[in-house]
Amino acid sequence: MLLQSGVYMLQLDQNSSAISAADRLLVEQEHFRLEAFLHDLRGTCSKLGAALDCGCDKEQMACCQGRVASFYYDFLDLAATHFDNEENIMRASLPAADDDVYFQSHQQAHARLLREVQASMRQALALSKQGKTAAAIQLLYRQISAMFGEHGHAYDAVLLRIT
Repeated sequence: MLLQSGVYMLQLDQNSSAISAADRLLVEQEHFRLEAFLHDLRGTCSKLGAALDCGCDKEQMACCQGRVASFYYDFLDLAATHFDNEENIMRASLPAADDDVYFQSHQQAHARLLREVQASMRQALALSKQGKTAAAIQLLYRQISAMFGEHGHAYDAVLLRIT
């Protein structure tokens, strides 16, 4: 069950020391890198705002298809590393983190988010293989942006003490 962020904020205020400036900087830099990665993916496709049929020449389509495939591995690696870093920071700032409701919920959200990103990426790869590369990029950009936005609002704003 997802508790309201205010409940988490109260728990963090009562049970943790604030994260260090270095840890905050690391998390914020990784958030920036994830956002930049999504922005770069979006910029790959010149047809993204138009109809979902690509219409690009074969060379450009092959380039975009390769970008979708590399995004799959690169983004997952970056996200997994980021989640590990966040969890290590939380372990260091929360006494008995493994028994802490906020920590457990945040950790479960990371695992769920990685599964959902993988599912979106499988859908996108299937679309790309069918020659619907613009649709694949659009799917990835929209779904992953929404997922990470929701996660950031529900969990990371609390971790970083952003209200």
